[in-house]
Amino acid sequence: DITVPTSGELAAEKQINIHNHLESGATIIELVDEGTKVNIGDVVLRLNDEKIRDNIRTSELSVTSATNDLQNARSSLSISEKKRDSELAVKKLSIDLATLALRAWEEGDVVSKKQDLELAVQTATKNYNRLSKKHESSVKLYEQKFLSKDELDQDEISVLNAEATLKKALLNVEVYENYIYQQEKQKKESDLQQAKDEHERAVNRLASEIKRAEANIEAKENQLVSHQEKLAKQKDQLEKCIVVSPASGMVVYATSMGRYREESEPLDVGQKLYRNQLLMTIPDTSKMIARVKVNEALSGLISQGQRATVICDALPDDVYDGEVVSVGVLAEGGGWRDPNRRDYTVVIKLDNA
Repeated sequence: DITVPTSGELAAEKQINIHNHLESGATIIELVDEGTKVNIGDVVLRLNDEKIRDNIRTSELSVTSATNDLQNARSSLSISEKKRDSELAVKKLSIDLATLALRAWEEGDVVSKKQDLELAVQTATKNYNRLSKKHESSVKLYEQKFLSKDELDQDEISVLNAEATLKKALLNVEVYENYIYQQEKQKKESDLQQAKDEHERAVNRLASEIKRAEANIEAKENQLVSHQEKLAKQKDQLEKCIVVSPASGMVVYATSMGRYREESEPLDVGQKLYRNQLLMTIPDTSKMIARVKVNEALSGLISQGQRATVICDALPDDVYDGEVVSVGVLAEGGGWRDPNRRDYTVVIKLDNA
């Protein structure tokens, strides 16, 4: 047996730490007394939640407003889509009408007009030829004294009129072929092209409007999600204002442990807390360990796995058996009281504590 004189403290092998999980503005309004034995689910701490509740009400209004904005944006998109379909249908109808108008002109008006002009030329030609022959005959009859000078002049006037009518008919054909036909053709083709261009412009313009409406919906959705996440986070913070015990055991304030014992004031109602601050622990006393300091000169006699016997000053008649579970890797100084002292921390798991 190796006897090593040392000192240390008993502690629970496992303990549950309770922290402050509020992001800001945490103030204690209710606190269980240190040393109180609690069961799972018992309230050990309450934090001020007035500001959080105000924030929740504000966020709920924001969520409602964002929901309405999203519904309005979706309604606007639906209206824009119906407007697009209606307007494009009108533009497509204009193209169809212009196409039909061009075909009707080419296959109807043009053919009919050319037939009328050709008929006029044929009629004028035949009438001119007929009157020319009659005039020639009248000249012979006049020479033979069978016709008067007035009758001859009347036949000559008829020939001149027929010639003028023929020339006019031929001129009408030339004017129509070279000018009127080309003008009407360009007008009909231009009407069709303008209808197509207007349809294309409407497609691009309405597509842009639809994209803007869709982008607006996406923005409103993101805003709603952001407000919902903020509301959910605030509700989660509200739940964290009430801290319940996650296990059964005895409450120990963090200000009574280790370095907190000297650096912090004891927890109390009205105290303000910082985020993630360790508030208290609930040790599992069913399994205990002894954490002792062994002088550097004697630390070589101790190794992991060794059996050990521990006697506690508070209970000198009780002897606890245990096993060494760890030996510190680095030595710790003795502080200002004994700067030359070097100790290693040895942890002993107790069997019957």
